[in-house]
Parts: sequence; structure tokens; C-alpha cells
Amino acid sequence: MCGRYLITGDEGIEEMEAIIREAEKNLGGLTLKQGEIFPTNCAPIVSRVNGKTVISAMRWGFSLGAKSVINAKSETVEEKSMFAAHFRDSRCVVPATGFYEWAHANGKPTGKYLFNEPGSRMLYMAGIASRNRVIGAGERADSFVILTRAANSSISDVHDRMPVILRKDELIRYMSSRDEAMKLIERDSIELSRQVA
Repeated sequence: MCGRYLITGDEGIEEMEAIIREAEKNLGGLTLKQGEIFPTNCAPIVSRVNGKTVISAMRWGFSLGAKSVINAKSETVEEKSMFAAHFRDSRCVVPATGFYEWAHANGKPTGKYLFNEPGSRMLYMAGIASRNRVIGAGERADSFVILTRAANSSISDVHDRMPVILRKDELIRYMSSRDEAMKLIERDSIELSRQVA
């Protein structure tokens, strides 16, 4: 599960700063939120359009009535009607500087952790996008969800799911080829580091 993630572009993370600037170009002067990103927030995503890499801002979550679906299980993404066509035709990458999970004991939260890729200040999560999706009465927006998978040993004591993490050199392959995307989401997951948030 990934229910919150972090975007920090103001601490010398030049790559994230550049992504944020590019995503804001098409927002008519609006500024994207930084810090902890919540479901339904607008955030930068990276996608391929007509063979070119494009950075834009989209709403996190596919609307389903009054609810917002923010994650899709990678194991069943091709089987679920809500996700299958988007996985086939509109894969995207969600750039972040980390994601959050909460530890629980006896059904109550006991601690919040920030997970990152060791040795990197950037984290790339696999996603799918939906263009011009209905989000409310008469409202439409471009939206995305984050793909998740079974947690590996670096997170399994906190949560049983984690985002599908991509390495920087895998992004074009994931976005450009469905077959390559399947290989990437099925391979062993990347071990992560954590810190108390």
C-alpha cells in the first residue's frame, strides 16, 4: 500500500526541482504542493506521449463514485477492468523523494516511517494514468494510481504491500513497452532504507 508519499524539491534535489518546474509549466501559474502528498492531491508524473518523455501534473487517484482508488495491485492490474487498458496504453512513473507507511500494534498506529532507496535522494514508483477521467459532477481531470506489490523484507514488518519501485535506468522501458513493464513489475523488488518520520 502507498497512502502518502513525499516530494521535496527545495533541499538541493536538483532532479526533483526540475520535474516540479516542468510539471508547473502547464498549470497556468499554479504551484504544485510539496511535502507530504495525500490522495487527490495534484502531483508530477512522467509519461511517454508519441515516443517522447513528458512531465505533467495529475490528480492522485481514480474516482470510483464518492471514493478515490489510489493504488492498483501489480499482480492483477491486467485483469481488473478499471486498470487493464491504462496499464496497456498509459503507464507512467511517479517521482518522489520517499513514501510513508505506518507500523501498527493491536490495530493502532505505533509509528510512521519514511522509506527511500539507499544511496539515492529520488524514488520512482510505477503507475498508470487516465486522461480526462470523470472525478465528480461535471468535473474531469487527468489522474494516476500507483502500482503496489507484496512487501519485501525491508518493509514487511511494517506493511504487507509496497509500491513497485523502478530504477532510473528502467523508466523508459517501463513506460514504452508493455512486455518490459511486466518483467519489471514481476522481478524482485528493490530493498529500501527507512527512517522514523
